[in-house]
Formats: sequence, C-alpha cells, structure tokens
Amino acid sequence: MDCNSFRKNVYDFIEGGTDQNLTREMEAHAKACEECREYLEQTEKAISMIRPACDVKASDALKENLRIIAAGARKTDGQRRKTIPMFKRYAAIAASVLVLLAGAVTTAGILLHSSTANAASETITRAQASEYFNNAVPPEPSSIRLKLNVRTSPNENFAYVTPVSGFVETVLTFVNKNNTMFWRIEKQNGRTIVCDGKRQYMWGRGGTKGYESHASYDGFAEGLLTLLPADINIIKGMTHICSTQSKYTLDTNDEGIIITVTSPAMGKGRDGKPLNSSIAESDSKTEYVFDSKTKLLKSYNVWMKVMGVYVKVIESTSIEYNKSVDMASMLKRPDNIKIWIDVTADHGMFAGSTAEQAVKKVFEAVTGGKAQSVKEVLFCYDIEKIDSMYGGAATVTVGKAYKEGTYAGVFVPVELKYKDGKVEKLTVAARNDNKGGAWTIDGGI
Repeated sequence: MDCNSFRKNVYDFIEGGTDQNLTREMEAHAKACEECREYLEQTEKAISMIRPACDVKASDALKENLRIIAAGARKTDGQRRKTIPMFKRYAAIAASVLVLLAGAVTTAGILLHSSTANAASETITRAQASEYFNNAVPPEPSSIRLKLNVRTSPNENFAYVTPVSGFVETVLTFVNKNNTMFWRIEKQNGRTIVCDGKRQYMWGRGGTKGYESHASYDGFAEGLLTLLPADINIIKGMTHICSTQSKYTLDTNDEGIIITVTSPAMGKGRDGKPLNSSIAESDSKTEYVFDSKTKLLKSYNVWMKVMGVYVKVIESTSIEYNKSVDMASMLKRPDNIKIWIDVTADHGMFAGSTAEQAVKKVFEAVTGGKAQSVKEVLFCYDIEKIDSMYGGAATVTVGKAYKEGTYAGVFVPVELKYKDGKVEKLTVAARNDNKGGAWTIDGGI
C-alpha cells in the first residue's frame, strides 16, 4: 500500500469500515510509515475535535450525526487527501491561504453559529458586500503583515488546507515601495515564497533545490498576484472571483462589522462529493470582521465542513498595517539552495500523447533505470530520489485518466509490479496546460 491509498481510506479505517484485508494493509503501512502514522493520529484527533463543535443551536439532524459518529457506527465515504501538485494546484480557483486572504469569498459554506453571528444577521447582495471590501484600505498604505494559524502541512503548497492537520503559523508580509510590491509568505518550519519586485523564489525546508519565476507568476502563491492591487487593499478585488452561488450576510456587534460569505464546494470528486483537500473543494464558511471606525479588516476566520460539522481551519492572530519592515530580512533567501529552477521555462515531453501514454512512458523509463531521460517531465522532483524509489525492472500498468476537483490537469492511476512480487499503486497528477502541450508530472510520486 502507498501513502495515497492509505490516506484515501483513513476515515473508513478509523470508523471500522474497511474489510479484513484492507485493515491489515492499513495497519502494516501505519506501522512502517512514520508520516502516515502521524496523519492517522491527526485524523483521529480531528474527529474527536469535531464533537464539541456542535453547540446548543445545532439541528436535531446534526446532533444525531454526531451521536452516531461518537458511537463509532456511522459509515461515511473516505475523506481524501488528494495528490497535491507542487505548482498551481488549483488553477481554476485558487484556494490557498493566500487566496483566502485576498478572496476567500469564493469558497465559503453553509452559515454556522459562530462567536460573532446572531439571529439579527441581514442578508445582503454581492454589490453591497463589495462596498465594505473596497473601503478596507489603510491611509497612505505602505505595508501589511498578517499572522494566520492554518490547518496544513509545513512543506505542502499553499492551496493545501485540511481539517485533519494541526495548525501551522503562516506569516504574510507585503510592502508597497514606489508602486512596486515586495512580499514574503512563510509557513513556520516549511515552505516560503519571496518576491523582490522582479522575481519570485520558492523553497521548502531543507534540500538544495529551489524554484523561481517572474514576479507576476501566480502558480506559487495560488492566484494571489491577480487579486492583490498595488495599494495593499488586501481584500479589494475578492468579489471578482465570487461564486454565483455565494451568499452574504451582514452583522454588527461590539466586535465590529461582520461579513459572512457562504458557498458550496467547487470542483467535486468523481462521486459528486466535496474532496475536502482545500477550501475551494469544500463546503466552507468565511467570516470577515471590520473595525467599525477605521473600516479595516481586523479578523479573519474560515471553517470547512467535515462529516456534517464545521471545523475551523484558518484563524487570524494579528493583522498589522503600515508597520516598519526590515526589507533585507524579508527578502533573504537561504544559502543552502544551490539550484534555482525556472518553472516558467519550457518543461515537459511527449506533446501530442494522451495522458495515459505520457505517464506510461515516464514510468517505463524510471523503472528501467533511465529516469534522467524524462527529467523534463519530472522537473519539480529530485531525479536521483525518484530513481532510488522506483528504479528496478517492473511491469507498468496505467489506468484511465480522470478529472477531479479543480486541478487543471488529470489524475492517472499507475500500478507497478516488480519481479520480487511487490506491487505499488500510485495516483499521478499530470498536466499539459503549457504552450506546447507537453506533459509534466507535478504530484503523486
């Protein structure tokens, strides 16, 4: 069993919904794989965490669902932590931490009871909501710094948000200098992006390889650059990508002016259900709290719907405007990066082939000890590591490619059968949305 299969079946496994053979495979994999063992523990904690999320205002149906979950009797479809490609995972609608900052109105869900909502909430139109968003501009804007707690993994891309992960502090710093945007986005002990006004640089913790692009590239930051104007209005423009199904409510109390935006999941799975591997692919709720006097955004929270209950996945801990920023520190890149790969350069191979044909050619080369020959397809991977993981004669079987979620490419099932009897199953993310139509693989390996 591979990690993708384990995580796909983890909910059923926890709830006793896997058959005897699959249960044994899951137990063996959890014992052998530290990362998946930690994932299992996080998922169990998340399910436990869900129970108190139901307050006295919950519906009878919701209470019954929670009672059944607590009894361990409810069988649900397994939540999937989908293969997460490294770049531009959600091209249609970016749903990363960054996009949530600039436009989470695309991906909210059914309105729940929260600390700020009350029965007097007023339904408003998209145009009315836009007025509040457009007015959230600090006087003489020069910088903004946000600290968010996000349920994610440190080295995953910024689109990856899931209720089964622990909170990771994510800090976003933006500086407007002479109408040029400089910024840094950093997960604690994890992935970081820096823009020096001309180029973007992205790297993860450890390793010697980093990635770069031109300043306007939106693949690293998952759409942030198309939404963030030079005046540092962090939410102006968010309504440009609102779902037509989004609903807005307005509330006021001692905390300030509260706009809550709700929308259904985008890009659902093959079974028609939300994937819950990002905000965009989940039913979710987003809440913005504006200061009554300054009109500036002062609080920001996001919830995702899991098994009928909403779990908070993003919370702001501070939002600071026009504070002094040490530019040298903000733009600093790590000394250990020896190679910077330009992701906007021409990469890929096998233009004109189907996804299945391209993926099969790649794995035949890799298992045949010729990974270097397909390095342009695997440009975002460490080729030596790929060779060590999958090298060795094997029979390659490729299944039918399919679309799922908001990913711009397709997912291709791959089965590797080695001479020693070992069988490995993967779900590979492949895309050819470049000028030449050449295929690249950016997830699932």
